[in-house]
Amino acid sequence: MPPEIFAKRKPSQLSGGQQQRVAIARALITQPAVLLLDEPLGALDLKIRQHMMLELKRIQRTVGTTFVYVTHDQGEALVMSDRIAVVHEGRVEQVGSPYEVYERPKTKFVASFIGEANFFEGTLKDGIVEAEFGPVRVSTDLPSGKKVIVSLRPERIKIGSLASGSENRFEAKIKEIVYKGDILIVITTINGNEIKVNVPATHPEATGLREGESVLIGWEAGDEAGVFESEA
Repeated sequence: MPPEIFAKRKPSQLSGGQQQRVAIARALITQPAVLLLDEPLGALDLKIRQHMMLELKRIQRTVGTTFVYVTHDQGEALVMSDRIAVVHEGRVEQVGSPYEVYERPKTKFVASFIGEANFFEGTLKDGIVEAEFGPVRVSTDLPSGKKVIVSLRPERIKIGSLASGSENRFEAKIKEIVYKGDILIVITTINGNEIKVNVPATHPEATGLREGESVLIGWEAGDEAGVFESEA
C-alpha cells in the first residue's frame, strides 16, 4: 500500500508490526547513544516477529545506535545480536558472539538456555566419560577422575548408516518421531536414557525411520557443545 494511506492514522489504528515501527522511529528520532528494547516483539505473531527481527537488525546497522535487546527468546538472541550476555539469577554466565555462546557454552546453564541440548553425566578417565549407557569419548582439558556433564546438540548426532563410522556409536530405540517440515525430531533411548536427534528431512534414510524400531546413532569426540564439571 502507498505510505500516504497511513499518514492520518493513529498508532492504535495500525497493525502490531506497524505500531512497532512507529515506536522505533519515535525512539530513534532523538539520536540516542543507546536504545533499550525490552521484549519488543513478544506480542507479535511468528511471521511478523521474524520479519521485524531482520528489520531491527538492518535499522541498527544503518543508524549505528547501540541496541541493548532484552529477550527470553533464544532464537531472537541468536539472530539479532553481535554479542550476547546470558544472565542467570542476576549473574552474567557468559558474554560472547552468538557462535561462541551456542557452539562453546561455558556453563551447563548456557548450553541448556541457548538452543537445545542432550545432557548426560559420568566420570571422566583418559578422555572417556563412563556414561550410564556406555563409554563416550570426548574432547576436554578437564583432568581424569572428575564427575562431568556432557552437552551434545541434537543436530550433531548422526543416525542410521551415516553413524556407522562414528567414534561414539550406540544402538538406540526410536521412542518418538516429530515432523517439523525441514527436520524430524527423533527421540531415541539407550538403556532408558533419552537422546534427541535432529534429522534433516533430506537425510537419505529419513522416510524409513519408524517408532519402536532400533537405529544406530553416533557422533565424534569434539562434537559435544561442552564438558562441564559436575556440581554434585
